[in-house]
Amino acid sequence: NAVYGAQEVTGWTDNGIKNNSSSGAGGAGGIFAYGTAPQLKGNSKGAPAANPAGESIGKALGIFAVWQGTIQYTQEVTLPAGSYTLTFTYYNQSGTTNVNTNLFGFETNEKNYYGSTKSFATGAWKTETVSFELEAETTGKISVGYKSPNNGSGSCPMLFVDNVKLEAITKVDKAKADL
Repeated sequence: NAVYGAQEVTGWTDNGIKNNSSSGAGGAGGIFAYGTAPQLKGNSKGAPAANPAGESIGKALGIFAVWQGTIQYTQEVTLPAGSYTLTFTYYNQSGTTNVNTNLFGFETNEKNYYGSTKSFATGAWKTETVSFELEAETTGKISVGYKSPNNGSGSCPMLFVDNVKLEAITKVDKAKADL
């Protein structure tokens, strides 16, 4: 009834739990149906009862890392030159300690574009937004995850992620925003 380690997620590359120290980093990740019994092991929390729309249908990606560990899932995409916005809707079941590195964003060989949130409020759906501009066609990875501080399961965020969305920003939209 509990999920340990990084489980396979269809369409995403499991970058697993990486140990960034000798302190025994660990964590868990996988897909969870809303309101069901399986739990992310650590602080033993299940997925929220409902999705961001308030419905008890669908599933979310659960991620959790402790003791300077890293949990990360990525999906490779090739994007033409242009402006983009990535949004990630997340719910933190527990743990209010700041993360060391937010890995919600877009990674390329030249530069990484990550979200700025380091402290994830508990008990409500929130949205992380990452905007970036590409000068040329670029192959990169949409990334979901974080690097944890040197804290255990009672302190580190236990996040459930839904509605990962990539949007191209047209020149008209960009001009409107600049105005």
